[in-house]
Amino acid sequence: MTDRLIDLLGRLSARERGLIAFLIAVVLPLALWLTWLGPLVQARADALAALQNARALDAWVSDRATENALLRVTAPEKSPPAIGASGVEQRLISVDLRDALSGLSDLGDGRLSLRFDRVEFARLILWLSDSDPIWGYEISKFRFERTPVAGVVSADLTLTPRG
Repeated sequence: MTDRLIDLLGRLSARERGLIAFLIAVVLPLALWLTWLGPLVQARADALAALQNARALDAWVSDRATENALLRVTAPEKSPPAIGASGVEQRLISVDLRDALSGLSDLGDGRLSLRFDRVEFARLILWLSDSDPIWGYEISKFRFERTPVAGVVSADLTLTPRG
């Protein structure tokens, strides 16, 4: 086998041998990189980025849980009375979130249902955080869904009076 390869290479001109050497030394490794190693490196980088994001989210959730536990310990025993649908609507108007509200209904027993089809996540969360100590409600059910627009979600909330 080697004898036939040597004979074949011996019959080729110097230019042809140089071209074969170039193909073996440059093109073959480049093709190997582009078809196999490059995607593996990119997949690894994507996995590391996803892991970093997951760890950051986990740390954020842990911080919020700790903060919530501290707030529950220091919260007054008697919570304020529920402000009702009109009070919630007034609070939404005061922070310019009323236009994002697509549905506000009284479910009975003082429970309220809020629906936002498209709302900025950060503004909604800040409003909820600011309202929590004074509005007299607990969030008994919630659902956030991602939308195609970054930072914008659709949200369903059910508020139940405290106490």
